[in-house]
Amino acid sequence: MQQNAILKTLALIVFAALSVVFTVQIFSSSGNVLGSSFRYLTPLAAFVGLMIPRFAFYLLLFSGAYLDLIKRFMILDSRFSDIDLAFLLGFAPALVAGMVLKFVVDVIMKSPNVTKRDLLLFGATTFLCVGLGGVQLIMAGGLRGIGNGVNMVAYLYMPLLVPRIFRNLAEIKSLLRATVLIYLPAALWAIQQAHFGLANFEMQYLLSGMTIEIRQLDEEVFRNMGTMVSAHALSMVSSILAMALLLPVSWKDGKITSKAWFNPLRILCAVLFMAGAYYTFSRTGWACAIVALLAFICLQSRALTYTAFFTALVAVTTLYLSADYLLESRTMVNAQDILFEKFGTSAEMRQMMVLGTLDARLDSMASFATDPKLWTPFGLAAAGSNHQVDWIHDILTETLVMIGYIPLSIFLICFLGGTLIAFGKLFKMPKGPHRLLTTYFAALGIGLMSGGFSQGAMILYFPINFFWCMFLGVAYSIFIWNKDQAPEIAEAIPEQPLAPPQRRSMNRFGNAVPHH
Repeated sequence: MQQNAILKTLALIVFAALSVVFTVQIFSSSGNVLGSSFRYLTPLAAFVGLMIPRFAFYLLLFSGAYLDLIKRFMILDSRFSDIDLAFLLGFAPALVAGMVLKFVVDVIMKSPNVTKRDLLLFGATTFLCVGLGGVQLIMAGGLRGIGNGVNMVAYLYMPLLVPRIFRNLAEIKSLLRATVLIYLPAALWAIQQAHFGLANFEMQYLLSGMTIEIRQLDEEVFRNMGTMVSAHALSMVSSILAMALLLPVSWKDGKITSKAWFNPLRILCAVLFMAGAYYTFSRTGWACAIVALLAFICLQSRALTYTAFFTALVAVTTLYLSADYLLESRTMVNAQDILFEKFGTSAEMRQMMVLGTLDARLDSMASFATDPKLWTPFGLAAAGSNHQVDWIHDILTETLVMIGYIPLSIFLICFLGGTLIAFGKLFKMPKGPHRLLTTYFAALGIGLMSGGFSQGAMILYFPINFFWCMFLGVAYSIFIWNKDQAPEIAEAIPEQPLAPPQRRSMNRFGNAVPHH
């Protein structure tokens, strides 16, 4: 005990000394103050992830909402560089790297908390990360390619990390509550932007070249993005959090019940998230929320789930095959003209009802079905093709361009097969709180992932990828807790660790009874 106290004291002294040195160096340097700060904060983030993984996870949540806001403040000091941006954008992945390193250390130290299931999941995730990250590096190259690749794959580790960081349902409830509280100001800032306009530093940021969101200035109505990286990101996150609050799931009872709607604070937060999503004037978020609702309904029934799954496959296939016809018949443009004539009385309504942009998605889908130049074994970059692909918007065509039809085919077979296996395991769970909450979080993750059909690989970029990975990670956590006989849903003992499986014996009636 005395030795541990001495080590903690020495660590505190070293940390304080380094903090003084770093502070003096930051404020005495000729570079950007915020940028220079993150040259130290980003490596520190990895250390925090290693030593305090739960605190790092909450920092990760905070980063998704406000890291871009910090980037906007950098414009107040004109002395910034690509290196400054790289360290700033590397902050969130560094947190994940620290948490993953903690798992690796546990493996090396032969911790009893590491199971064969964890090792298998870690190996599969690492293989996927190396593949996707390598493709992104080949496609983009340089510092930007490395950054994009890391940000694309880092959060795929969430199913491995979430059940190791959060140990029971009470802690998951606290996580969801914290998520709402952290992201609510981001939605409120979008409402403020809609009514009072952009702050001066935000306009300078848009004009600085540090973001592609300068394109929003060409829109008839500016798509407000709050504190987040883009209007689409805010729309998707706000809409899915609104749906998370509106789904009639009672955490107290672990049941579907209308009592969940009797909480006025819960409904108020949902309304504010919906308002934030509305002022982005992006429809993707609303579509994600609707898909999440439908997924939640379907996942309550085996028959509904499989019917919806195969219906969706047929619908997506039909859409890709008929995309060329829909383009030639000007279906979306004609529908837009009708909507404008009947409801387009204001610029905001016209912005919400623009359907002509869907033609870009249809064009991308039609190319998938008809353009042989896109069909290379391992992607356009590996084939040495300079075929222009700036117009691609859907994730299937974008993936084909990135990795080629051979890896894409393997991925689709594994994805569809894995989904069917997951459904099978889900419906083997006994009906009750665990199964309900598993479907609840799985539906939220599915809703966000569905955004890939209109936004392409955007669902693979932070913070959207973090959110759907987190939701699926929580669903996986509850599933394995149920499988391993996790504690009951009761909140009376929030810090209760996972209960080990109980030994059972047979009573005189031939029924299994647990030992107490």
